[in-house]
Amino acid sequence: MAQFGSAIHAVIAVNMIHDEAIDKGLVKNILSAHEVDESIIVKNAIEVAERFRRFTSNHLKAKKVLLEYPIEYRMPNDQFVTGWIDALIETEGGYIIVDHKSSPKSRKESEMEALKYSGQLKLYKEAVETVSGKPVLACWIHFALMGLAIKLDL
Repeated sequence: MAQFGSAIHAVIAVNMIHDEAIDKGLVKNILSAHEVDESIIVKNAIEVAERFRRFTSNHLKAKKVLLEYPIEYRMPNDQFVTGWIDALIETEGGYIIVDHKSSPKSRKESEMEALKYSGQLKLYKEAVETVSGKPVLACWIHFALMGLAIKLDL
């Protein structure tokens, strides 16, 4: 599942950084390199990436999407935290954090699964706000295969 998730992250990233249509050969190579080309076809992987692009553009009103954004933060208790934000989205009013998940689950299971990541996203939110001085307006878990995004109230 980790290989599959990494492949989906890579396809989403490649799609987000190219203005024109994503190259099918490149997607095939990504899936093959992650050894998941038997688990998802190129057409479906591209659709996953396109849905995310539309979500960031149409729903989140992204001005800029920063992918695999590194975060380093010293918490008030002096604990040092590092991590990678899957997508840090800049909007007119501040930032939005999106974390991708690739596990296929029912909507109810996905909502329960999303809550498991609330602590991590809360920490990312605190780090981004502290470092940037700008508010994080929302945190989302994006279940890529299902085309489902769940907003967490943090």
